[in-house]
This record gives sequence, structure tokens and C-alpha cells, in this order.
Amino acid sequence: MTGLLPEGRMSRRSFVGSTIALGAAAASGGLLAGCSSGGGPVREVSFWSQLAGSKREAGEALGEAFAAAHPRVRVRESLYGSPDQLNQKLLTGIIGGTLPDLFIQHWDYSLIYASGDRLADLSGLVPNASRLTDRFANYSRLGGKLVSAPLYGTSRALTINVDIAAEAGLDVDRPPTDWDELRGWAKELTRWDGDKLLRAGLHLYANDLELYEAFTLFVQGAGGRVLTEDGTDVAFDSDAGVAAVEFMAQLVIKDRVTVPGFGIGDSSSAPFPSGRAGFAINGNYGLTSAKKGKINVAVALMPCRDGGYTSMIDPFAFAIPAKAASRQGAARFIDFALSEEQQIRFAAVSRNIPATATAAASPAIKKDKLLARFVEAADHAPEHGPVTPAETRMIPVIARSVADVFYRRSTPATAVRSAAAKIRPFVQVRS
Repeated sequence: MTGLLPEGRMSRRSFVGSTIALGAAAASGGLLAGCSSGGGPVREVSFWSQLAGSKREAGEALGEAFAAAHPRVRVRESLYGSPDQLNQKLLTGIIGGTLPDLFIQHWDYSLIYASGDRLADLSGLVPNASRLTDRFANYSRLGGKLVSAPLYGTSRALTINVDIAAEAGLDVDRPPTDWDELRGWAKELTRWDGDKLLRAGLHLYANDLELYEAFTLFVQGAGGRVLTEDGTDVAFDSDAGVAAVEFMAQLVIKDRVTVPGFGIGDSSSAPFPSGRAGFAINGNYGLTSAKKGKINVAVALMPCRDGGYTSMIDPFAFAIPAKAASRQGAARFIDFALSEEQQIRFAAVSRNIPATATAAASPAIKKDKLLARFVEAADHAPEHGPVTPAETRMIPVIARSVADVFYRRSTPATAVRSAAAKIRPFVQVRS
């Protein structure tokens, strides 16, 4: 699937900078403001939101539609520009007993907040939660409870610079179907000037999270998984885990299709959207990250070692603290957001994957050919991902162990087993 990348957007954990309080805007009929027109008290819902950046337009539309449909519920939103900002605020709120009625955050953070029964079970509160795709719902379940409800998700695939591929004589309509072909493409697309890398053939990562995700995809591609299916133990200290790091090291050290640190820094000069990478492991957020570069892009599924495809998903989900004063009002907002009309509308505007199956299969989503490819990629993600409250703690350990191999400070087998030994204790106690 090819097309022109439109507007820029931030990747999952990039920073906007400041926190914006929108209580005054809500009171005057702005974002998420409910209207009062007589007949009983107005129910107020405090909402700590991360519907910023590329999600802002879609978030505003969702809020306005809810306000029109529910004039007796006023949602007061405080907006946060990054997951880390909101995480710190929520952790402080847990300690101080000052949590909101509703928040929206990445699925893995909510697993941490849910410990001690701090989050409400949404399966009984939100009827439309039954519409969620199994994969998205599985990332939101902990201890038999639905502790969060995804508004949307992202998946992972390959984004290809169509013009660079054409110059190299590669056909984007016949992308790599196994690791050998992936390696061949990466080598063909790489450009060096002496000791200076001008263009990465395959851009692997720009931070710990992206390196962790690349490792996860290659482990799955080799027939393994990061955790056991029930999430209670490490599973990547296996032949598949070693094979994944060996292949990544081959790309970096032997084939030199990229170098460690390439692209780390300001997102505006990231390799793929700036034309300094032939193709990259990317999420659908990458579809709006190259406005200045005007990249003509194709999306291809991530191949497994011997054929077939893999992916991973990252749901972005609502949650309600167990002691929320306006629990019913918060649940009503989530239920509205999970209706088919709102799912389609939000996803089409923000270019994200709907959390419900019927919305994902709708003509409005399918007509965006590039987004539709990421929707297809989501179907190749494992039914059960690495769902554990320890997931955020695993990321830097795995990423830095793999990076040590790139810098020749470790071997693939040692890196995998060392990371597993560090992670296993806190995964097994689900902390």
C-alpha cells in the first residue's frame, strides 16, 4: 500500500512539554463540556487526558459529540502531553488519594495502577466493552478483571520509502517475506560515504522502547515469545531469543545497515521521515510523522524468519479508579467512545486502529489504504501479549542488553540470559 505521508505526529513516548488544564474551557462549553439545561444536578467527571498532539482534533470531536448527547454530564479535562507526565501525576494521585474519575493511558501503565484493586472492573460498568477485539481486551485484563478499555491501538509493520526503494530497483508491491529477503532489502537500501552512514537501509530504533519492540518482533518471528502466555515468567531466554539478537547483530555489525545511535535525538530529524532510512519498523503513528519530508510511503507486514508475519499492538485505554466519585458518569463516557460511530470517527481522524472489530472493518477505515495495512498487521500480533505490571521495567533491561551486543560488549546468548535473569524475579512476583 502506498501513499503520501501527511501531517507529523509524535511517537508513543515523546514529550510535548507542559501540562494544560482545561477546566475553564470545559466550564465555558469547550472540550468535553456538558451543557446544563435544567432538570436535576449536573454530574461532573474529572478526566486526566492524554488526547494531545495528533489525537487532539479527534479528541475534541469526541468530547463535543458526548456533550451534545449527554447534557447532564460535564467532563472536566486536564490534558497531559506525554505518558511520562501523566504517569507521574497518577502515581502521585495514588499516594495522595487524589485520583480523577477517569483517565486514558497506555495499557502497560494501567497494569501498574491496578494493583491493590485500585481500578474498577469495566466489564460490568461499560456495556460496549464487549465490542472490543479479543487482542485489545486481552491487553487490558489482569487477574480476571478488565482494568482498562482501549479507545484505539497501534500496531507494528514496515514503512518503506517508495522513492528510495525504486532507485534501488526494489518493488514495494513485493516486499520481504522472510528474514533473508529483509536482510537483502536492508543491504540494498544502505548508503555509506567512507566511514559516514548517509542512509540506514533498515532503521531499527531511536530509544529503549523501540529497541525493545524490535527485539520482541524478532523473537516472535523466530517462533518464540517474550513472556509465557499467562505472563508469569520470562520466555525469551530460548533459542528464539538468541536467534533474534543474532539476526539483529548481523544487520548492525556485519551488514552495517545501520549503526547504534543512528537517529537518536530530535524527532524532527528522525531517519525515516527525513529520508535517511530506506525502511523502518514503525507504528501507524509513523503515517503522520513526515510532513516536512513529504515521504512517499508503502506499508508492508513484518516477516517472520521462515515466512509468515508478526506484529505487536499497543492499546491506548481508558480506566476508572475504584474510588471514583463519578464512576457512572465516567463509565458513560467510555461507553460512548466505544460505540461504532465514535470508534470509526476517532480512528479515521487520528489515523489509529479502532479498538472494536466492526469499526476496524468499516469502509471508512478501509479506504485509508495505509491505515488499513496496519489494521491488517494487528491481526498478526499474538492473541496474548506480554501482559504484566512489570512490562515497563522490562523495557530498559532488554534494550540495553541487546545494545551491548551491538557495541561488542556481549554476545547474543549472554545478553539474552543476563536480561532474563534480571527480569525473572519481578515478573514472577507480578510487580
